[in-house]
Amino acid sequence: MGQNEIIIRQKLQDIKINLESRDIAKVYQLCDLLKIDIERYPVEESIIHRIKIIADIAQPSTSNLTLNDRIQEIDALICILNV
Repeated sequence: MGQNEIIIRQKLQDIKINLESRDIAKVYQLCDLLKIDIERYPVEESIIHRIKIIADIAQPSTSNLTLNDRIQEIDALICILNV
């Protein structure tokens, strides 16, 4: 695992923790930082789209993803980034 993956994984873990604690203001802040870090620390192209969806949590969404769905998706991405 490279340094970029470690950085993005940590950002995702921080978002997950704040989603679970329902600290929405912090989630918005972390998502904004993740958007920047995606560009700064590129990771595997096959998962970048999924990470961008998580980063857009703070945007008005037409998505049907529930809070639990988002947390599960973050867990899945963290597992992929651990490889």
